[in-house]
Amino acid sequence: MRECIHTGEHIIPSLSCPSLNIIIIYGAQQQVKQEFARRGAHFLNSTEKQAIAGILLKDGHINPDVVGQSVPRLAEFAGLSLHNHPKLLIGEASEVGSNEPFSNEKLCPVLAMYRVSTFDEAVTLAEQLVEWGGPGHTSVLYTHPDNRSRIAQFESVVKTARVLMYVFVCV
Repeated sequence: MRECIHTGEHIIPSLSCPSLNIIIIYGAQQQVKQEFARRGAHFLNSTEKQAIAGILLKDGHINPDVVGQSVPRLAEFAGLSLHNHPKLLIGEASEVGSNEPFSNEKLCPVLAMYRVSTFDEAVTLAEQLVEWGGPGHTSVLYTHPDNRSRIAQFESVVKTARVLMYVFVCV
């Protein structure tokens, strides 16, 4: 798990679709959150999430003013004062679509985190997110290589141009 969440020394603020943009987790949810926090992520509270959501999109599309911006700059745009100099902002989400700006591609160091109970729910949610975001995106699946049935299920349901397996995408 730790290698999957590696943040390295630097963040490339314009996280692209092959990078982590949305995280769907099931099982070990608290450990995943703790590991992200340990590595410099800041989990947005509801007020902070609303402020960041307000700057992510412009007319329903990626706001060009946030593309490639750093966390301090994004916080400034949103009128937030964040402590501890986070490297990454994470907003927990439960919806997909126009009512949830975090379900969109962001191209900045802001991630959506969805929690589900089962692998099947994770695959269904990933499918919905890809349908919402449009074709051509990349998906990444972290699972044990022996989970061949899960890999096949993910690849057959989540329709992306690329499905990366066992690739540690650093954010």
